[in-house]
Amino acid sequence: MFIQIGNYEINVIFLVLLFILIAAVFGIAYFFIRNKEKGSPAFQIYKRITTWQKNNVPPLIQKDIDQNGDPNEPDDQYHKIADQLQVYIKRGRIWDNSEIKEIDPMAISLLTVIIIEEVERCIEEDSNNSNNRAVLLLHTLDMAYGGAPIINGEIEWLGQDVQELDNHSEMNKCEARLLKIYLNMIEKIWEYVDDDISKIPESANVPEELKIYSADDFVDAYQEVDECVDVKELSESTKRIITLALAMTLEELKNSLDDEGLKYYQLYYIRALACSIDNTYSLYTDILNSIEYK
Repeated sequence: MFIQIGNYEINVIFLVLLFILIAAVFGIAYFFIRNKEKGSPAFQIYKRITTWQKNNVPPLIQKDIDQNGDPNEPDDQYHKIADQLQVYIKRGRIWDNSEIKEIDPMAISLLTVIIIEEVERCIEEDSNNSNNRAVLLLHTLDMAYGGAPIINGEIEWLGQDVQELDNHSEMNKCEARLLKIYLNMIEKIWEYVDDDISKIPESANVPEELKIYSADDFVDAYQEVDECVDVKELSESTKRIITLALAMTLEELKNSLDDEGLKYYQLYYIRALACSIDNTYSLYTDILNSIEYK
């Protein structure tokens, strides 16, 4: 069978086979691209629900039920969401944001609040164990939202919409962006400093520990970050100031939640906080690679 196209007669079977061939080529190309992306650690490993998460996150949810749930209403919507979240984490294999939202549109926001409040407690305690716990919980929260995107084979944990503080030719883009976030956090703290006493006043609504520092401490921290050529070389005191400032941002994130939970750009602060807390690995990719995915 032939069809007439202009002055040419084309075999219909040939035309169909050509169309199938073109579709197959595009299909194979798409398959390899997707598998290259899915074969990366961020898809295969980082999103795995770890044993640590199975052992530690459901008890946090149960603790929230015990403290905030109405014992006279065990079948209300809050209890149902919280109970199903626990089941999802205990039985699940991979973090999937869409599956969490299938439990209930508010499920991701509930999980976010529970984790943030525990991270805040850990930051206040400031011990090796609590700091490690905070980092693992922040990683959990990041994965519950899908984790960072992969751009050209690299995990872009801080996006292109974040400004860069590029102080060294060997500094990668995410490190330069992390330093800029750190600098912004110190500037945020400075807004609370009372020039008359060169400190943050007792009446200010900031973490109590920040009120111990003097204005000179904040200036020194700002200068250290501004001149930094390797984020791993930042002093513990400067990272602590940044951590406390980011803890203030955590509270703001918690108060701004809606049914969709955190926005993609708000996760930047989650990852930056993990970096400021962790004294062994100062970059988020290093933190991801240090976690036991079993």
